[in-house]
Amino acid sequence: MNKINYYIDRSKQFAVKFKELYGLAGCAAVPLVLIKFMVFYGLMSVKSNLVLIWLLSWTLTYYLFKAFKNKLIPAVIYLVLSLLMFADVTYCSFFNKYLSVALLGSAGMLGDVTASIKEIMKPVNFLMLLDAAVVLGAVISHQVKDKKKKQAELVQQDELESGLGKGTASHADDQSEEESASERDILAELDAITLKETQAVEQALADGAVRESTAEGQEGVLLRADAQEEKPLGRVERKRTERKRKREKTKRLRHYRNQTIPLALILLLILTSAWSPFMQSLAKQEFYTYHIGDIAGEVLGLNGPTHIMEFADNYETEKEGPLFGVAKGKNLVVIQVESLQNFTIGLNYNGKEVTPFLNSLLEDKTVYFDNYYQQVGTGNTSDAEFATNNSIMGSIEAFTYQLYEKNYFRGLPWLLKDQGYETAVLHAHENRDFWNRDDIYPSLGFDHYYGGLIGDTERPGGNFNMTEWMGWGLTDTEFYPQAMEYIKELPEPFYSFVITLSNHHPYEMLDKYKFIDLKPEDEGTLVGNYLNSVAYTDYALSELFDEFKKAGLYEDTVFAIYGDHMGLPSSEETDQVMGRLLGHSYDWDDRMNIPLLIHIPQAADDVTQTIHHPGGQIDFLPTISYVMGLDHLDTIYLGHNLFTYKQGLVAEHAYLPYGSFFTDGYGFQMARSGVFKDGRAWDLNTREDVPVNDFYEDYVRSIEISDTSVYILQEDILRKVYEEGKSREEVFKK
Repeated sequence: MNKINYYIDRSKQFAVKFKELYGLAGCAAVPLVLIKFMVFYGLMSVKSNLVLIWLLSWTLTYYLFKAFKNKLIPAVIYLVLSLLMFADVTYCSFFNKYLSVALLGSAGMLGDVTASIKEIMKPVNFLMLLDAAVVLGAVISHQVKDKKKKQAELVQQDELESGLGKGTASHADDQSEEESASERDILAELDAITLKETQAVEQALADGAVRESTAEGQEGVLLRADAQEEKPLGRVERKRTERKRKREKTKRLRHYRNQTIPLALILLLILTSAWSPFMQSLAKQEFYTYHIGDIAGEVLGLNGPTHIMEFADNYETEKEGPLFGVAKGKNLVVIQVESLQNFTIGLNYNGKEVTPFLNSLLEDKTVYFDNYYQQVGTGNTSDAEFATNNSIMGSIEAFTYQLYEKNYFRGLPWLLKDQGYETAVLHAHENRDFWNRDDIYPSLGFDHYYGGLIGDTERPGGNFNMTEWMGWGLTDTEFYPQAMEYIKELPEPFYSFVITLSNHHPYEMLDKYKFIDLKPEDEGTLVGNYLNSVAYTDYALSELFDEFKKAGLYEDTVFAIYGDHMGLPSSEETDQVMGRLLGHSYDWDDRMNIPLLIHIPQAADDVTQTIHHPGGQIDFLPTISYVMGLDHLDTIYLGHNLFTYKQGLVAEHAYLPYGSFFTDGYGFQMARSGVFKDGRAWDLNTREDVPVNDFYEDYVRSIEISDTSVYILQEDILRKVYEEGKSREEVFKK
C-alpha cells in the first residue's frame, strides 16, 4: 500500500511539475496524442492486436521525446511524422494500405489528382495534425519562458557583481530557495560531513594530540596540524566532485537508455517478424515499425520478390476452341473506359437504364465477362493499360511507366506488329506525358501516340482541340470524332488503344449531359454523380460506334471494352448508398469488379454469351490473342485465355493487401498484419464470411503471380530472353 501511495504522490508531483513547465497546452497534448493514435489505427483499418499496437506507438512516442534534452527537436520530428500519418490515412482511403518510401517517385502525379484527393479527404484526417501543433506550441512556449528566466537571472547576477544587489548574503539566500530539493539535501549532507570532521580535528587538538617537543619536532607537528586542519575541507570537495561525477554519469546513462530502448524495440520487432506471426502482426501494422522497416527494406534491397513461378506457356494448351481466329486479320480497337464498374451494366435506376448502349451490345455478337477484375498497381489507369497489354501486373513500388521505362517489353502491340498491324494510342488528357506516356509507349510497341491539346504552350505536341471541357479535360463526345480522324488514317489492319477520360472521379458533369433523374436521397452524393457520369459515358460510346460505321470500319473491326479500375472507393456515404442500390453491403468484389465486353461484328450470332468464371486484366492478352487467331505467343506472360480456361484466380496487390485474390465464387482479403489466419474469405453469392483454411494454396498462388510480375520487371527478364538470348528456364531460376 505504501508503494502505491508513493507512486501516486510521485505522479502528482510529476503532473504539477509538467504543468509548471509546459502549461495547459502541454497537459492537453498528452490525451490528444493518445486519441490521435487510436483514430489513426481506426482509419487504417487495423484490427488485429489493436490495443498492443496502440500502446507500442504511445511508448515509442514517449521515448522519442525522452531521447532529446532540447524538446524542440522531437517536437519538430513529431510534426513531420504527423504529416506522414496524415498522408497515410489519405492514401489508405484510396489504396487501403500504408504509403511506401518507394512511392516517392509518384509524387509528381499529385498535382493532377488534387480534385480526387479533396473528394476523399475526411475532416477527421486533420486530427493527425492537431496534437502535433499543440505539442510544438507548448514546447516553444516553454522555451521562450525559460529563456526569459535565464535572462532575468543573468541580470540579477550582473547586479550582484556590480554591487547593485542587496548583498551577497541576501542574494545567496534567494538563490538557495530556488535550488531543487535534491540539491538542498546533498548540500546539507555535505555540510554535516564537514561539521563532523571539523569537530574531530578540534577534539584531537584539545586532547593534546599535537605537542611541542623540539624545535624540529615543533615544526613537524605544526605542519601536521595544518594538514589536519585542511583535510576536512579537501574531503568535502572530493565528495562534492565525486557526487557530481556520479550524477553526470547517471544522466548520460539515462540519456543513452532513452535513445536505445525505442531503437532496440523496433529492431526486435522487425528482425523477429520473419518467423513470428505475432511479431509480424505488430511490425506490419504499427506506424513506426512499418515505416522504418519499409525504409530499411528499400535501402538494403530486402523488399524484393521471394515466390517466383516457373514460366508456363499456357496459351499453347488453351487456344483450342470454337472461337479461335474468329477475327483473324481484323482491326482491333480496345477501349479502356475510365472508372467503369461492372454493377452499372444492366442496372435500371429510377426506371431508366444507366448503360442502354452497352446493354444492347450484350445481345449482339458480344462476349461478356461479368467476373472480370482490375489488377492495377500504384499507377492505377496506367497500370491497367500495362497489365492489359503485357499480361504482367504493374508495380506497387511506384508507377510502372516511370520506374521501368527503360525495360524491354514484348506485349500485345509487338505481337500484332509481327502480324503486320499498325499500332496507336489515343488519349485526350491535357498533359500528354501524364504517367510518362510519351517515353514509354514506343517501348510498349505503339507506332503512334495521339494525346494532349493543340496550342498548349507549356506542353507542345498536342493532337486534340479543346472544344468542350468537362471534369478532367476534353469531353468524350468531342474526343471521339477527333480521334476517328487519326484512326481513319491508319493503314489496315490496325490496333487502336483508346483511353477515355470523362468518367473520372469526382464525376463533375455539365448539366446538359445529366441523363439520369436522381432520387432525392441520391442528389449531391458521389454515387449519384457517378451514375450520371456513366450514363454519359455510355452515350458517348454509342456515338463512337456510329463514327466507325460511318467510316466503313465497323464490320472489319473487333471491339473490346473494359473498365480500368474502380470508380467508387469506400466511404460512409458511398457504402450506404451502394448498399441500398445493390441490396447487400458494398464489398471489395463489387468495387474491383469491372466489365469486359468483346464485340465481334463479323462473327455468327451464336457468339453472344456471358462467361462467368473469374478473370483479370493480365488475362486479356491471351484472351484477345485467341480471338485474333495468333498461333503462338512469343513473349513471357502470366495470364490465361478466359474462353477456354475455367479455373481462374485473380491475384490482387493494390487496394487489397498482397496475397488477396478472387476465385470462382469466393474472395479472399489478406490481413494487413501479414498473417494468413487473420485474413478474411467470403462467399460472393451468399455474402457470408467463410473459414480461410481452405484458401491457403490460392493465397500462395496469388503471391506467386504478384512476385513473378515484380521479378520480371525488376530483372528486365524479357530483355534477357529476347535480346541477350538466355533461355526461359535459366532466367526463372532464383
